Amino acid sequence: GGRIAAGTVSAQEYTDGTIDVFAFFRELTDKSDLDVFVSKIGFSMTTLVPGTSAHAGYVAVQEAQESLCRDAAHVHMAFRLAPTFFDVGYMSDHIHYNQAGYNMMGEALASCAATTLNI
Repeated sequence: GGRIAAGTVSAQEYTDGTIDVFAFFRELTDKSDLDVFVSKIGFSMTTLVPGTSAHAGYVAVQEAQESLCRDAAHVHMAFRLAPTFFDVGYMSDHIHYNQAGYNMMGEALASCAATTLNI
């Protein structure tokens, strides 16, 4: 998000790089249809304010994540609430989630994986 805000990386480059990471794991596991579960990124203290380039960079990543999950096969948006964590008190500092936030995210990821994989 910061690099998108700074103009050194585009949202498309972020998307392409993310797809490359997924391809690496699929190659590593020899499973071309490996399901990937995504949590939308939240905000840091410096990216909270709408109208700033920092905020716009993070929103661009969030939108790219949504597009990836909508358009790429076997990529699933499992958790969308991290952008609200400052508002609901799930931050331990200016950038990290607290244990309650991590637990909520982990439960959502596990639930999505279990449902998707029928386990």
